[in-house]
Amino acid sequence: MTELWNIRMRASEEKPHEQGGRHIAGAERIVSGEQVSHTVAELTARALSRGTIPGFLQVTSERLADSPMRIPPLPITSCTCTNTAEAAAIARDVLAQSGITEPIFQFALAKLGSGLGDDGSTLRGAALWHWQSGARLDTQFSRGVRVSTFDYSAAGRDMAQNTLNSAGLTHFRTMEALAVATKTLWAGAVAEICWSDDDYPTGYVATRKHGYVRLPHFKKSGSKGGRIFFVDPDQCPLGELSERLERTPVLIEGPLRINTSL
Repeated sequence: MTELWNIRMRASEEKPHEQGGRHIAGAERIVSGEQVSHTVAELTARALSRGTIPGFLQVTSERLADSPMRIPPLPITSCTCTNTAEAAAIARDVLAQSGITEPIFQFALAKLGSGLGDDGSTLRGAALWHWQSGARLDTQFSRGVRVSTFDYSAAGRDMAQNTLNSAGLTHFRTMEALAVATKTLWAGAVAEICWSDDDYPTGYVATRKHGYVRLPHFKKSGSKGGRIFFVDPDQCPLGELSERLERTPVLIEGPLRINTSL
């Protein structure tokens, strides 16, 4: 059996994230042993190409002890939105069908705008919110919960990339965000909402019913961004959810379906 390695990269301005450094870049891959050195170089180059030279850059390599589970990618719906109001209306309706109420949705937008950290900072990971009350459930208040130990398989990456390219969805963020959302819902979350933590205006929501719903012009100008995972601890205990999100190895593979409408 081929040994697989998990390669993780994170970079921040001036100082490490734990000391308050602003997040610049992060990525991870699961690759075979012979691909480790190339992948480390690739992720390092990516961190250095973001326009801001990081004061802190860390790349770690870890051999996987367990074989990854194989899961299919979420289907994608790429919506046509010309402004933030249109995008928000679609997101609200999609999340409402998974039980996220209007007040919780509006609270989520406000926190994505002002910063999910207690001090208004941008989290490196995702905030876990109770799907009905909006209460913060994770205890990593300045960090959030990281989705980790996941990637596309080699065949799954080629298949997803070709399908996305044929639909004109060529930005690397789409591929990566789809992977995050796929593992998040597989792990047991009810839904997800995400805005980038930089100037990229396209965001998304993801639910079990609709899959990954891509929303151009979703992020409001000047907002800080971040990720919120809506969870139901009665259906999926927090310890089990966190274990799956952060430590259970997963490879995404299989046909990717792109829908033209919700």
